[in-house]
Amino acid sequence: MIFKKGKPLDAAKQTEGLLNEAHTPKHKQNNTLPDNSKRKNVPSQLTHYNGNDLTTDSLIVAQKFQKKHKDVLRKIENILRNDDGRLSFAPSSYQNSQNKKQKKYIMNRRSFSILCMSFNGKRALRWKNDFYDAFEKMERVLLHRQNSSWQQARIEGKQSRYILTDAIKKLVTLAESHGSRNANRYYIAITRMIYKQVFSLKRIPDHFRDSLGKNELYQLQLVEWKIAEWLDESIDNCMDYHKPYSEIKKKLTNLIAVIGVINLNRQIAA
Repeated sequence: MIFKKGKPLDAAKQTEGLLNEAHTPKHKQNNTLPDNSKRKNVPSQLTHYNGNDLTTDSLIVAQKFQKKHKDVLRKIENILRNDDGRLSFAPSSYQNSQNKKQKKYIMNRRSFSILCMSFNGKRALRWKNDFYDAFEKMERVLLHRQNSSWQQARIEGKQSRYILTDAIKKLVTLAESHGSRNANRYYIAITRMIYKQVFSLKRIPDHFRDSLGKNELYQLQLVEWKIAEWLDESIDNCMDYHKPYSEIKKKLTNLIAVIGVINLNRQIAA
């Protein structure tokens, strides 16, 4: 297993940070981005929850509707000149590929609807529907959070994450005792392995666990408990610190073959 160099982080903070990892978009502002773009600078998630409201931003809109970002900015600023105060286009910024600070706007559902009203064509209609579906799904998620059973599942999920963090810490200690300089990277590697196999995710969206339903939270909790158990068993019976990681990866693959990958696109039950 190969780890990238980097400063080790506090165990609990590193694992928690990965679960809510934010991905700052970075791309050339004046480029038109095709929908099938593989660039990592534009998030694939259409909507976000900022703690107060559901939002999207001008970069995502430009990518999905195949518009130049500068044209989307110009359209937003034209709208703002005539706004009577009912719209919300919050100025924000991002770093482009030259690490220069560039403007973008964050908008709520109403503002998105006004902005995209003049976007026409078959492709535009499809993306309008996809954005509306994303907003509605997140609204159901927020309503779902008010349910006491969901809240209990979320609390138990946090407990399972801390149990997993403690198990990974044992692996880190074992690796360090054998001279590993990058042992702390196991927190990142194991967390990403879980999310890739359980949800088919290469990157973790903002506030990801909060977007899961009760059943998905319990299934993730089961996986984390099992990995913590496998790690403890493997560490107690080995001297090679590389072995536990490869063993839990194989066992997780077998477990997912039985319980299945969680489909994030399905409707969230009330």
